[in-house]
Amino acid sequence: MTHRESDNRRHEEDSKISRDLDTLQGLLNLSPYELRCFSALLGHDQLPAQRLAQEAGVPRSRVYDILRKLSARGLIIEAPGRPTHFSLVDPQFGFASCLGNSQREVLTKMDQQRQLLASLANSLSSYHGSVLHARTSREMGWTIGTEAAAMAHHIKLKHSCQESYSGISESSTVPPDELFAVERQMLKRGIEARLIRTFPPNMPAHQKELYRDLQKEGFQIRVLKTPEISFDVFDHRDVLLWLDEGTGRAASGITWIRHASLAKVLETYFDTVWESALPARV
Repeated sequence: MTHRESDNRRHEEDSKISRDLDTLQGLLNLSPYELRCFSALLGHDQLPAQRLAQEAGVPRSRVYDILRKLSARGLIIEAPGRPTHFSLVDPQFGFASCLGNSQREVLTKMDQQRQLLASLANSLSSYHGSVLHARTSREMGWTIGTEAAAMAHHIKLKHSCQESYSGISESSTVPPDELFAVERQMLKRGIEARLIRTFPPNMPAHQKELYRDLQKEGFQIRVLKTPEISFDVFDHRDVLLWLDEGTGRAASGITWIRHASLAKVLETYFDTVWESALPARV
């Protein structure tokens, strides 16, 4: 290899390392000074703090603070002695440690947000319910814009259900796990719950197990390959209609109706279909 070829190869390697360090800075959210100290240690066995500050081009008054942060993230280690020397942890292990720390920070923050949202949900739900309490007996109807919003309302209606639930589902969508939790609560309240549905082939094994557990606890489930309509009836009063408008979606027109007479008609239809459906063997 000629001298020129050697220089070109070194230049390519330096360019790649520079790009890798830029990427690393974004992934680990390193400050410019932290990245400089990390870069200065890259390829060195160990360096004392003052020499490292000089190599990295960071103020000597800041270098120990920067090194403490890198050490706390598991990226460098200290070698005892006078003066103290610092060494880079092999990136294959240092990055894994740093990622673990970052994951714990994210999970802690998510848990704090979850607790705050739960507190806000209780407060706002209580206020919303008190405002609507005087209106709950009259008939009403709403169109729900998205399937996600409809599922959230579906879960709410099951949560507040007091007497009975019956539903037919032709959806191929895999139900969310939180739906099973509210259905177990229904059973504990002694609510009669019956469901006729198809079981999509992509349903995860753990959800099939959840359905089996529901059956053991008293949730009655039957199977029908091609239901003609999807709906849910809660307490002989609230109706969710999941209407397919030919768009190929599981439910492109979703309507919530509070109408006792309509609920009675759908429950009569449900009883007829129930007799022809087969017991579910999930």
